[in-house]
Amino acid sequence: MTALRILLAEDEPLLRELTSEDLRDAGHTVACAEDGDVALQVLEQEFFEVLLTDIRMPGNLDGWELARTARARWPEIKVVYLSGYSPDVQQPVPGGRFLKKPCRLEDLLRVLDELAAA
Repeated sequence: MTALRILLAEDEPLLRELTSEDLRDAGHTVACAEDGDVALQVLEQEFFEVLLTDIRMPGNLDGWELARTARARWPEIKVVYLSGYSPDVQQPVPGGRFLKKPCRLEDLLRVLDELAAA
């Protein structure tokens, strides 16, 4: 497993806390943001290899728009979408991965390993 710098954008506080703890326990460095606007501010201040984002969040940027904006500014950033909703007409950024919530930690870690190896 490759340790990654991950930004987790998730508006649900309990899920944000549990997911970030699980990722840290797996050896990753994790920063958190409660919505897309805060996530973009954090991305502007620090380097991250992976953006792990919920799709439906309050604020000006949902997960789709956050990922598009992040990829336009930092083309190398990998994107994983997490959502309780099925993807709708929106399209993920090229190479973006989608996991339906709730997802098993093993599935998330497998996707992160695949992205790190790519």
